[in-house]
Amino acid sequence: MKTTHSFLFLIGILFLLSGCSSTLRYTSEDAPPRFDSHQKIAILPVELVLKGKDYPEDWEQDKITKFEAEQCSIYQLLLYQALMRHYRTTAGIKIQSIDKTMEILTEKRFEVKDIWNEDSYKLAQLLGVDAVVRTKIEQVRYLSDRQAMSVAAATNSMIWGIPPYAYPYGGVSPSTATLRTTCAIIDGNDGKVLWKMGVKRDTQWNNPPKEVALNIFHKLARNFPYKP
Repeated sequence: MKTTHSFLFLIGILFLLSGCSSTLRYTSEDAPPRFDSHQKIAILPVELVLKGKDYPEDWEQDKITKFEAEQCSIYQLLLYQALMRHYRTTAGIKIQSIDKTMEILTEKRFEVKDIWNEDSYKLAQLLGVDAVVRTKIEQVRYLSDRQAMSVAAATNSMIWGIPPYAYPYGGVSPSTATLRTTCAIIDGNDGKVLWKMGVKRDTQWNNPPKEVALNIFHKLARNFPYKP
């Protein structure tokens, strides 16, 4: 009985974590006229901070570094695509292509992690844009997908009476990770943060980080302050 109570308590905590989300926004007082004067912006590589086990324990540091760099490039492209869906036809602002941005940064021998720590004003001047878009994703892993599937199947069977063989066609899923995403537009003239938005979303085994990140990016694009 004690074991069962402990199990149910753990399940309760996991499901309380499921579906948690929040959004924060900030806009500086002098942002609107600055936005009106901008003609071109660039999206910097996404800074990715992984907490928890997102790769096998036997991976060496070189492989981890390569994996993280690949993920950053993927997220950078996904954000660009989300923004282009909303700003493709606008005459008010141009979003510099990812290829052009990375070509310039590569020519200057910038590694991805160097870009995260470089001054935004300097990067804007180097890229020849009026502002840069900085994005950071902190991914906190709680459960592996396999663990989450096992917990969900057992919980649905115990609490809701859903047979294990019916899962995943019914019931609910615990969170496997939380994505905390912040996105900021930084003026290229003086490095001032003009706009910032933070979004927190949870992932499930059947709703992985890339899918959740894409939904976050579309939310950011819908709230982007430039006139469409």
